[in-house]
Amino acid sequence: MVSYISIHIPKTAGTTLGYLLDYGTSRRILWDYCPDYSNALLKPQEKEYLLKHKEFIEKQFDVIHGHFYYSKYSWLFPNAKYITCVRHPVTRVISHFQHIMNEKNEQDYLYQAIKSNQIDIIDFASIYDIGNAHTVHLRGQSIQDYDFIFINERFDESFYLFQKKFNFQRQDEYMNKNIIPFINKSENRNIKKLEFSNDIIQEIYKRTFDDNEIYKESILIFEEIMKDF
Repeated sequence: MVSYISIHIPKTAGTTLGYLLDYGTSRRILWDYCPDYSNALLKPQEKEYLLKHKEFIEKQFDVIHGHFYYSKYSWLFPNAKYITCVRHPVTRVISHFQHIMNEKNEQDYLYQAIKSNQIDIIDFASIYDIGNAHTVHLRGQSIQDYDFIFINERFDESFYLFQKKFNFQRQDEYMNKNIIPFINKSENRNIKKLEFSNDIIQEIYKRTFDDNEIYKESILIFEEIMKDF
């Protein structure tokens, strides 16, 4: 059966989380990604298809993980555990901006806009789906009702707590070394990290208003779980 629905918000250690879930469930994971994000929402014509194949999905997969919104699967697998990872909204936006610059995808309209100086980091953060990506992905259920929230900045602790809470057993090649691997490295990672002034950071913060609240609340929830363990 599908035990976990893992919502990967861009630039929140989702690739690392997917790797750990993949091997921890003996590779019974359904990856749901699409470069243009056309998979994020359930299309009307897909509903009947998913219903028809629900039994097969439940038999073959323990996890569904990818770039999609909560609403895509919540109606189909209401009893699954819904999990995600959050990151400070400002650093997430900057990382997302840097990622687009590093990838140099000429087909990406955002890369083209950034490259041609049509938009800067503040304009980038002002795009609601980017500046408030947590809110957009997790909409449909309050943050308190998610079964587990990983914290990007405290990912090692988060995964340890996840293992304890759900008796999740690691089966990846790094488990005996007692480390969490950093996945998603690329040849472009050696590009100098972008730095911004405090004034610009404050402007980004203003534009991530909804995500700021989600992040603060997630930290409080995380701290409460820490007390239990």
